[in-house]
Amino acid sequence: GLGTRFDCAKKVGSCELIALDELDVDYHATTPLSFDKSVPPPPPASIVVKPHTDLPYYARVTVTGQHWNPNDQFMLMAECATSDPNACAFLDTFATPDSGGAFQVAPLLQRDLPNELDPEGPPVDCAKAKSKCYLLAEDSAGDAVEAPLTFDPSAPIPPPPSLSTREAAPYHDGELLHIKGVGFPPQALFQVSQCVVTSVLEGCISYIGGTAEATTTKGTLSA
Repeated sequence: GLGTRFDCAKKVGSCELIALDELDVDYHATTPLSFDKSVPPPPPASIVVKPHTDLPYYARVTVTGQHWNPNDQFMLMAECATSDPNACAFLDTFATPDSGGAFQVAPLLQRDLPNELDPEGPPVDCAKAKSKCYLLAEDSAGDAVEAPLTFDPSAPIPPPPSLSTREAAPYHDGELLHIKGVGFPPQALFQVSQCVVTSVLEGCISYIGGTAEATTTKGTLSA
């Protein structure tokens, strides 16, 4: 199950260390491991999310973790919905536990969760009780913890974001443009890039060399 641990100290020979060639698993070696049963295992990993109820459409929350894999550089955090296993958005906030397994981060959550397999389809509304949304934290040692989230259904829904340039088209090659955006998530980073859109290709091909810009507390963007 989620975050289940196996105690290698309970039975001698139940755990081993293995080294193998990923390209040819026939080339491998193992050695048995034994652990001191007199030393108690650490407490289970935990997270506390504040606030976690009646959240607005965009919510900056504080996540405090305890008893995680110390100095783990590969922790993942995501906002997910129980009602749809494909509605899970990975957060751009990375938590790295200290030497004692503790961390504190402030990720940005949002009420609507897109379906990873159908991003153009209707999102999951986390303000609906049936969605049962939660924050997931998981480290590279296999520890995983969920914390429930609820959103205020009466909170205002912001308009879709929009972006414009201060300079009028047509533009000249190499011209420096100033942009203005409104309706973005507050205090969030966005990649601003030149793109190419054709009738043959769907979507947009990002041009390498874009800049990372941060929005204000009111969700405006300027560069």
